Amino acid sequence: MKMKTNGKAHLVNKAIWWGTVSLAVYAALFMNEKTVISYFATGGYPATLAVIVTAFVFSLVHGTFAHYVVELAGLQPNCAVVEMRPRRYVHTGLDDCDVPRARVANL
Repeated sequence: MKMKTNGKAHLVNKAIWWGTVSLAVYAALFMNEKTVISYFATGGYPATLAVIVTAFVFSLVHGTFAHYVVELAGLQPNCAVVEMRPRRYVHTGLDDCDVPRARVANL
């Protein structure tokens, strides 16, 4: 994803915007908690759908805000390349590890 030329200011603006939206969503939920609880507790498909949509909205808003905060902090994922060994199709009795084997001495 390419950023604009003023990348840091753009990230700050996005973080502030999504932080404000996140704060507003949480405030709306807590200010109307009795209505929300009474509706969610009725049961049935409409209430179940409302719970799922509410969880999705909170996840989307809060996750987007967290994304921009992490970007501002400069945290990046480790993109190390991992080489995969080819799978052996011959069963050797050992799981591809060098385990010392007990040897029976010739008597």
